[in-house]
Amino acid sequence: MTKLREVRVEASALVSDHGMVAPGFPFRHTTHHVVNIFQAFLARDFTLDGSSMVQITLGARRDIDPAHLQVLGTTEIHVESFDFKRYHAMSPTQREEQILELIEDRLLHIASMQGVDPTPIHEAAAAVRQNSFTLETERTKLARSLPGRRGRVRVYRQLASGYAERWIAKLADQAGRLVHEVVLKGGGPVDLRGYFHHAELASDSFFLKDDLDRPVVSISRLSELVSNPSADAQSYLERHPYG
Repeated sequence: MTKLREVRVEASALVSDHGMVAPGFPFRHTTHHVVNIFQAFLARDFTLDGSSMVQITLGARRDIDPAHLQVLGTTEIHVESFDFKRYHAMSPTQREEQILELIEDRLLHIASMQGVDPTPIHEAAAAVRQNSFTLETERTKLARSLPGRRGRVRVYRQLASGYAERWIAKLADQAGRLVHEVVLKGGGPVDLRGYFHHAELASDSFFLKDDLDRPVVSISRLSELVSNPSADAQSYLERHPYG
């Protein structure tokens, strides 16, 4: 059976259209990191109900929408009782816990209907809490070494409440000491793993390209930057037309 690969938490269309989410309140900014950290800790071989994606839709639904629907490899389950006003008034840590509890509860509900062992769901949720709702993972395929091993560039995806998702590059010198961190992309509720798809090193510059082979950002004059720990590393970053 198909493994569960993705979980989403979204506000329903009726909620968004009728202003039940406070104007300017970035709802997805508050859920993105929780959902993605949970996915990162969920066992890769976990099968729930044969769907590769489960969407938990919060708030009022149209009469024609079933409360639970499985179609084309996707399961959607509605939680109509979700109180957006109460959620808006919560602290960031309270919101994180509520969203995690919601994910855990709804996946456990589906697991009970399918007769599936719930242990991987419990373990993933426990790992999110143990990591304090933050996660930094290296994208090892994007790492590159400078010629002559004069230094190395490594790329990391960071998930946390303060920025949802951001990407940074860490530059080490020849001895392996960290000398700089460069923010490649600031916070936002978007999964950028396809955006930062592969890396190249050319003319003493480090290029990150998307899945269409278009350069999105680059760090120039790497040798100079790595040899000067006091340099303003962010000024060496260049954004390209698709970045």
